[in-house]
Amino acid sequence: MRYDTFTRGIYTSYRASFDRTPAAALSVVLVVMTILLVAAEARTRGRAGHARTGAGTARPAVPVPLGRWRIPALAWCTAVTAVAVVTPLATLGYWLAVGTPRPGTRPGSSTRPAPPSASPPPVPPSPHSSHCPWG
Repeated sequence: MRYDTFTRGIYTSYRASFDRTPAAALSVVLVVMTILLVAAEARTRGRAGHARTGAGTARPAVPVPLGRWRIPALAWCTAVTAVAVVTPLATLGYWLAVGTPRPGTRPGSSTRPAPPSASPPPVPPSPHSSHCPWG
């Protein structure tokens, strides 16, 4: 996929050379950022729990009658779910199709034609020229 992210930067730095110090330094930065994010989340939440706002037993959810909005609400939930599932799958399928080599090409070779060269084509040797490069 080769989408640049911080973790991909760590991976490419790790695979780039025998010296893994830069990858380790980037990994420490990622760990510190994660610890700070978790600490900030815990601090802003305070003593609040994850799911409950009060003490006692959990009560079942009370259904809300939607009436004439039932079909549009169901359509909206279906559309959101479809986009959330179809978009990543379509993207992966596109990347798979574009990244797959065409028949008759080597894996890793370019399937697109080469761009025109900026230099002029070589001049063929004259029939009267010598084969010796010095004269």
